[in-house]
Amino acid sequence: TDRSVLLWMPLVVIGLMIVRGITSYVSSYCISWVSGKVVMTMRRRLFGHMMGMPVAFFDKQSTGTLLSRI
Repeated sequence: TDRSVLLWMPLVVIGLMIVRGITSYVSSYCISWVSGKVVMTMRRRLFGHMMGMPVAFFDKQSTGTLLSRI
């Protein structure tokens, strides 16, 4: 009864802490993975767009201006 609660309650608390740690790690990993995918998609789209621009565009724009826009 009271003794049995004293025996299993610390185990429950430790178990909950372990579950919390695992879910925190998984959450951080997923956020990092998604943000990496978003950055990669944006870079590919920007690169594709820049490659589609006419050469005259690059003649008119300085390198510093293009980089500051990125």
